[in-house]
Amino acid sequence: MNIENILLPECIEINTQKEDKNSILKKISNLAKKNPTLNNITEEDIYTALKEREEMGSTAISSKIAIPHCRLDGIDDFVIGLIVSKEGIEFDAIDKKKTFVFVFIIAPANRQKEHVRLLSYISQYLRKDENISKLINVKDKENIRKSIIRHTSMPKDIKQTEKYKLVTVIIQNEDKFEDILNVINEFEGSNIAVIEASNAGRYLYHMPLFSSFMQTDRNDFCRIITATVESEFIEDLTNDLNDIIKEKSENRTMFFVQNIEYLSGTLEI
Repeated sequence: MNIENILLPECIEINTQKEDKNSILKKISNLAKKNPTLNNITEEDIYTALKEREEMGSTAISSKIAIPHCRLDGIDDFVIGLIVSKEGIEFDAIDKKKTFVFVFIIAPANRQKEHVRLLSYISQYLRKDENISKLINVKDKENIRKSIIRHTSMPKDIKQTEKYKLVTVIIQNEDKFEDILNVINEFEGSNIAVIEASNAGRYLYHMPLFSSFMQTDRNDFCRIITATVESEFIEDLTNDLNDIIKEKSENRTMFFVQNIEYLSGTLEI
């Protein structure tokens, strides 16, 4: 997926007017309609799909950002656009603060896996305060577009015949789980599964021999993420994972990479 091809200049706007949630969704629908991919879709249909998605739960997240998105039948490619609101808009954000940056995604209904991966990739970029500040302070639309493309270019499409590695991450630190899952999900073509697990202490400390070590305040969170990732992306992934793990000295997280002798099939997200 090439971000440059689906993020058109005419789908970007710097907004200085006061808006509410409903009016910004209508403005997003109007901008999205400027992409030829949506020639056969009405502006009202786009607005209805976006509004229905918001009724399921706000797409605004912390740090002044929202990623309104929806899936539509009858289109064969993604549409991305962006609105920067100088005034900020009440958009039912989790942190109750105003939202200033809206990156919207209109996705084909039959490409759910790519839709989820694109959401993860963009949200990972938008979680960094310095990236948000740059977008809010940019003066013209072309620089906004260049910034998004430069920082969120998706890895090139891969072929089924290319080699993969098996990446396994064991996480006992709940604070790290979401970041690690998002990082792995960024890589195009990855197949991911999350396994609920238990710390060994849950069993050992109930044996008479180890009973004196029992801690009542233990955090028994434990999950395993296992994923097939294209070999050429492994170095980038391991660097990203190490950055997350090293944030705290007591990280309670480990990962390893293995060669795959045989691989068949795919997984849905």
